Amino acid sequence: MITGQQEYESARDAVAEAQGNYDAAGAYGYPYRESQALKQAQETYDAVCTQYPAAAAWGKAQGWTYASNDCKVTAGKRAVARIEAGEDHEVVIAEMESEWSAAALSAVQNS
Repeated sequence: MITGQQEYESARDAVAEAQGNYDAAGAYGYPYRESQALKQAQETYDAVCTQYPAAAAWGKAQGWTYASNDCKVTAGKRAVARIEAGEDHEVVIAEMESEWSAAALSAVQNS
C-alpha cells in the first residue's frame, strides 16, 4: 500500500459524494449548502494530493484503467503496478502520459 493511499481514497470518495449531492439538489434550484460542502471536500482533496503526491499519482494512474481506449488502459495499469512497486511516481506518470501521447499520435496518423 502506498503512503497516504487511504487518505487519498477517502478524500476522493468525499468529493464524489459531495458532487452527487450537489447534482441531486440542483434539480430544485441553487444548492448553496451542497455547493459549500463540495468546495470543502475539494479543498480537502487538494490538500491530501499535496501532502501525498505518490498516492495522487497512483489515483491518476488508477483512473486511466477505466478509460474506454485499450492503449490508455494498458498505460494506466502499467503505471499503477510500477507505483505500487515503489518506483518514482513523477517518472512513472510522465512515462504513462508519454506512452498515451505516442499511441494517440500514431492513431491519428494512421487514420
